[in-house]
Amino acid sequence: MFSGRRITITREGWYYLFVILFVSAGAVGGEVNLMMLLAGILIGPLLLQWRIIGTSLRRLEMERRLPEHVCAGDPLRVQLVLHNNRRRLGSWCVLARDQIRRLSQRKKAAKATEVQVFFPFTAAGEKSVTSYQWQLNQRGQYQFSALRLQTRFPFGLLKGSRKISADQLLLVCPRTGELTSRWFQAMEADRVGGQEAYQTRGNAEGDYYGLRHWQPGDSRRWIHWRTSARLGKLAVRQFEQQRDRDIALLLDLHLSAEAGLPEQAALELAVSMAATVIQELGRHSGIRLIFACSGTSMHYWATSSSHLLAREINQALATVEGGPGRHFQECILNIKEDLRPGSQVVIISTRRESFQEPIQFPVKPLWIDCSSQDLEEYFQLSPPASLANRINPGRVPQEPLNPPSNDLVTSHQIEERSTQ
Repeated sequence: MFSGRRITITREGWYYLFVILFVSAGAVGGEVNLMMLLAGILIGPLLLQWRIIGTSLRRLEMERRLPEHVCAGDPLRVQLVLHNNRRRLGSWCVLARDQIRRLSQRKKAAKATEVQVFFPFTAAGEKSVTSYQWQLNQRGQYQFSALRLQTRFPFGLLKGSRKISADQLLLVCPRTGELTSRWFQAMEADRVGGQEAYQTRGNAEGDYYGLRHWQPGDSRRWIHWRTSARLGKLAVRQFEQQRDRDIALLLDLHLSAEAGLPEQAALELAVSMAATVIQELGRHSGIRLIFACSGTSMHYWATSSSHLLAREINQALATVEGGPGRHFQECILNIKEDLRPGSQVVIISTRRESFQEPIQFPVKPLWIDCSSQDLEEYFQLSPPASLANRINPGRVPQEPLNPPSNDLVTSHQIEERSTQ
């Protein structure tokens, strides 16, 4: 009937149409003019709503605003903006239907979970803004399907719908946690034991800082002869060494073909701990990070740590999946090529160290088995954030179509609505 729009009869509309047909049949069979007039009057609301629905959905635009970055378990606010581009006539009682599904590389995409957001009225030439709160409990890539606008205003006899906007993708990064004091003690112990690499910048000995008295072990090349002659004792040049910390982190996501829920849980813990370590290292400068991930594919970085690098790695960790471990030895070889003497090596794995062949690193790596309770000594996973009732509840979306997956929470709240 209308380009891009579809109008159908509702259940109530069929009942109403049946009454019209019954009255019309009685009028024709009994040749009662008054009943024929009544049947014509009853057809009027159907024609009126058909016209109103067609006009109400015309020149409507919907904009979905998603956050740039979100982690699993964190509250997600999705903002919907309805634009009425008509010069006259507002739109009443418009329902926006949004669908979310998690995409997976190994299996079919999960069934979509639907949210329904209600816009009571949007004046001509203005916009209405509504947001709903969502919570995604698993990392990965999520697809927000094209929005569908619906209205049954004013009588509810007909329903008009229109598909609007395009699909959008949202990358949900791994859930992070907290590193325990045992972790920081292990890192500090390696530094004290000489397991930290120092990389000098500037001159051969470092950047010139000043003069000091000679000490045993100083190089003769550092002696400042003029000052030594004036003072009557040896004075040497002092250099400021800017030291870089070298840390190699290997994430071993080994997952057998017969893996069950405990193995899957250990894999998610390993990814979360790696994301937390990367995030912690990104807060500090002067750290040279080597990161390798062995799963269904291999990921590798060797560069200075930063916030941008931490975000890039966490985005890659959002979609990594476990594998049979065929990239594990390749990761070790790549790390050994870039590893400098004295570097700290940490292996976060889903299996015990005894499962592996001896690893020839210049230093003994710290092996963390995420399938054992020893993980709690180094890492504590943060619980999902609760959707506190800090806002006025609105229309509650329908329950998820796939509750066993536990990807999406079932309690949502419409957060705000404003018309400008």
